[in-house]
Amino acid sequence: MTGAAGFLGRTLIAELIRRETLCGKQIHEIIGADLVAASGAGMTDQMSRAPDGPRVRTVVGPVTERLEELFADPVDVVVHLAAAVSAACEADVDLGMRANVDTTRAVLDRARAQAAAGGPLVTLTFSSSVAVYGADPAHPLPAVINETTLPLPQSSYGAQKLICEQLITDYTRKGFVDGRVVRLMTVAIRVGAPNAAASGFVSGIVREPLAGLPATLPVDPGVRLAIASPQRTVEGILRVTEATRGAAPGQLTGRLPVNLPALTCTIADLLDALGEVGGESARALVRSEPDPAIEAIVASWPARFDNTRAARLGLLPDPSVAAIVRRYAAEHPEAVGRVRHGRSVTDRTRAAAGSHGPPNTRCASAGAARFRAGRRFRRRATPRHGVCRAAAADSPGRGRARRRRPGARTTAHRHTTPAGSGHRRSGTDPAAPAGRLGGGGWCAAYPSVWPARR
Repeated sequence: MTGAAGFLGRTLIAELIRRETLCGKQIHEIIGADLVAASGAGMTDQMSRAPDGPRVRTVVGPVTERLEELFADPVDVVVHLAAAVSAACEADVDLGMRANVDTTRAVLDRARAQAAAGGPLVTLTFSSSVAVYGADPAHPLPAVINETTLPLPQSSYGAQKLICEQLITDYTRKGFVDGRVVRLMTVAIRVGAPNAAASGFVSGIVREPLAGLPATLPVDPGVRLAIASPQRTVEGILRVTEATRGAAPGQLTGRLPVNLPALTCTIADLLDALGEVGGESARALVRSEPDPAIEAIVASWPARFDNTRAARLGLLPDPSVAAIVRRYAAEHPEAVGRVRHGRSVTDRTRAAAGSHGPPNTRCASAGAARFRAGRRFRRRATPRHGVCRAAAADSPGRGRARRRRPGARTTAHRHTTPAGSGHRRSGTDPAAPAGRLGGGGWCAAYPSVWPARR
């Protein structure tokens, strides 16, 4: 699996470990390749939970430079997720061509060489995108898109994905690989730090407010999108990978890509779902900051799809936007630190974090990070400033609730430090990345706090 350290790669690996089989066979080994090693909710954690399951091995470095290591033993299936994302490709065409087109061709050629040497024919599943579609003055998009609609990408990322699709289709026609192309919708809600994708804000305007953090909206709330939850996306990738070829229901017909099932919604629908799940205090954390470049890219993507081809494989879209947001909140309580009904964090998050004091004794923007870090802290700090100013900035009007009498004991906590938030960072963690849940420095209000020894 290329791109294994990304959110989708980690989620796929976790599901494969849970299943222990793929294409009707026991999985012997999963090799995850990426520029960085997977961490957090990825391979390391899952290996500890399933020690008797498939062996998971990581290969770190550029895929083009590690192909011999990846194919040292015969490979049966390749899930090719690695890619430079949309906004990065638009800003740097050469980067996109190297990361997307050149890497895909190198993987295809190495799989072809394996088959030519008498090894197994590789089943290669490629994650493409709805960005291959776009409107053109000479050929406007139809109201509803299906796999036979002419792709006319309006971004470099979309063009590069389309090039890769055509290469895979031709290598399949020639019998070099058994290629399958899945076109992913906008995946929401993604866990973890934001990335450079043009669609990254779609997850951000839900994920950050649910954690008590501000978020920016770069497009008009009326912009329509085709979205899918991570769970439906993973299900679609694996279903297409395992499908046998044929014309019967449940089989993969021809070499056409499969557009994964889409739920059509507007940005306003997402904000409504955020308010329904997180309350109006969470919704109020989203502020509009128009970015014409981002809106031009996102608005060029189609929003309505005919899901007939995916439905023949038994794939269906998510039931509703609210269902996606509720599932995210339920499955990731460590990432949810809402400010709602006068409370700093949810009862569930606070209980999981081991809080024994009343709600106003804890910092709203720190609660989720403390729980996610999974550490215990010493209670031997005296607040010097009497109020956590960073928390008050995250939660307007709530600073007074966090004021403590001088000399009172408190519980140590860590802060996230979103870019542009104005939070002060200090102490022992200066290298932690800004804007990442679970990262950041010690709260400036409590500079003498340190973590307990593990």
